[in-house]
Amino acid sequence: MVRATDKIIWSRVDAVINLILENTRYLDSRRHKELSQLVADKFDISIRTAQRYIAAAKADIKSMVTSKTESALERAIMDRELLLVKSKGVWNEKKKQFDIPPDYWLFLEAAKDRDKLLGLYVDKQKSEMVTKNIDMSRFTEFGLEQLAKGVDIQIVMLDPRAYRVENE
Repeated sequence: MVRATDKIIWSRVDAVINLILENTRYLDSRRHKELSQLVADKFDISIRTAQRYIAAAKADIKSMVTSKTESALERAIMDRELLLVKSKGVWNEKKKQFDIPPDYWLFLEAAKDRDKLLGLYVDKQKSEMVTKNIDMSRFTEFGLEQLAKGVDIQIVMLDPRAYRVENE
């Protein structure tokens, strides 16, 4: 059975996640005391409870990124996660309405961008070169050998040892 306070606890953890994502310097261990005091003052709770919320928030943030990624990728993914959270809007429980309305277009674009960073989408680009009217007499022996080996004609034509470019 879920206690009624669980919703409040996790909403506070989500608020701490937003706070950390807005200022990633709070991830530094030297700023832990400052962050603990900030969270304790914001929710009017003890420092120990604030530290539990911070620990849960950092665990959630860590689960957003894998341990094998580089720092820049981690920061990019955290930025996208912040955009996703902000694009959902800010609900005011007292007024029973949104203070900041949701932006579904931003949510979709941020989700696509995050998924692309995570490697879920593969960009397929076609690199085509028009190979009409190629003068075969400009190929050197080396170039013809490369073509016979199966090397792509575009690569062979870029090699100055394989293809003579004559100014016309």
